[in-house]
Amino acid sequence: MNRALRIVAICLALLMLSGLFTACGSANKNKEPEETTNETPATNAQENKSEAPKEKVKLTFWGGVPEESGPKELVDEYNQSQDEIIVEYVRFVNDDAGNLKLDTTLMSGEGVDLFVTYTRDRLVTRARNGSAVDMTDLIAKYYPDYEKDVGPIADFTKVDGKIYGIENTIQAKCYTVNMKMFQENNIEIPKEWTIEEYREIAKKLTKGSGDDKVYGSFIFDGDWYKWLNPAYTKLGGNLLWKEDGTSNFDAPEIKQALQLYYDMSMVDGSIPKLAETKTKKLSPQVMFLTEKAAMTDAQWIFRYIKDTNTYPHDFVTAFVPFPSMDKEGEYLCPGGNGDVISISSKSKYPEEAMKFLVWHQKQGVLHMAKYGRIPASLSIPKEKISSVMLEGAEHLFDKESFEEVFLGARFGGKYAVQLETRAAPELAKIVTEEGERALLGEINVDEAIANMKRRGDEALKNAK
Repeated sequence: MNRALRIVAICLALLMLSGLFTACGSANKNKEPEETTNETPATNAQENKSEAPKEKVKLTFWGGVPEESGPKELVDEYNQSQDEIIVEYVRFVNDDAGNLKLDTTLMSGEGVDLFVTYTRDRLVTRARNGSAVDMTDLIAKYYPDYEKDVGPIADFTKVDGKIYGIENTIQAKCYTVNMKMFQENNIEIPKEWTIEEYREIAKKLTKGSGDDKVYGSFIFDGDWYKWLNPAYTKLGGNLLWKEDGTSNFDAPEIKQALQLYYDMSMVDGSIPKLAETKTKKLSPQVMFLTEKAAMTDAQWIFRYIKDTNTYPHDFVTAFVPFPSMDKEGEYLCPGGNGDVISISSKSKYPEEAMKFLVWHQKQGVLHMAKYGRIPASLSIPKEKISSVMLEGAEHLFDKESFEEVFLGARFGGKYAVQLETRAAPELAKIVTEEGERALLGEINVDEAIANMKRRGDEALKNAK
């Protein structure tokens, strides 16, 4: 009996153990699908996350060029080609008020990722006050051949040995001339000339009187500091500074340059008097394209020459260099530096901004070229630039002089680039104020130069 009970107990125990193992096995079987089920939503979530559109980084780019003169086409092309970055262009007027607005926004830390600077003194100020980021490392990473690609004008973007911007475009300061008027007066288009030759040609091209008068040349009143340009060809970009720390306003070339424009406006009548230019608000594009002036030194009217809807004309425009002081020594082309693009030190996306900048430098800048701005990158062939700039308006330009003069200095000439910045804003004000007083007839040239020298020395003394 007892033996039978023990056998039954053993059998029951074996049955229980069998059920336990079966249960464990079933539990393990059920556990795998549960774990698989738990993983599937996570996997699907990751897949959905990767498939969801990534929010684009937005860069705000401030520049002084009207949106319709290249910037809109530029950012539109870039935005359409990008999955991660979108650029918005904001235009500011490149004058004192416009630059103050930009500087105020930069200091606020909001609303600016990239911005354009057009003068050396403003670039230095923005570098030293912390508005512009030191781009040296970014350039080494994304644009290591920058200095080779733009050549010596890269020095313009350096402050205290560090790079604070990319030289995106360059200026080619030269004269635009009406070929028809030159031919009608049997005057050969000069490939080089002195200030005396320029003055004589302007006199020959001047015709008529009163409202019917045609001037041999025209100078825009907003650029009356340009009377210095002939002196740049001889003295170079730092022409206002002496090594001893004083101003260079007593250099003979500076007096000669001011005397030239004084004589042409006040004696010869071959350029409008400054008072008339200001009173009538005469502009170079209107004077030149309505054939009221045979030539002008405002090469930036390039985009207006192409706009025959607004300025209908059929004459051909040629280009000649700025007149030199004399035929001796090396000729230095006024200009060089153009649009310098910097990254705001407050930008949250400096790497993305740099990626856009490199694209702009090698490709996007061609949209600006269509409206007259010359790409600084030497990696873009002259022929390509010429083709883009003249497209659709080949009949309006003399291609030979365009490539030799307008583009020529970029591909072989030497620029008079200003690197000195001591009291630069003050000296620029002195040049404008005293130059205008002479050209308005309030004082003579000798008095103007004496005033410049006195005020310039004082400004530099106070700047130390």
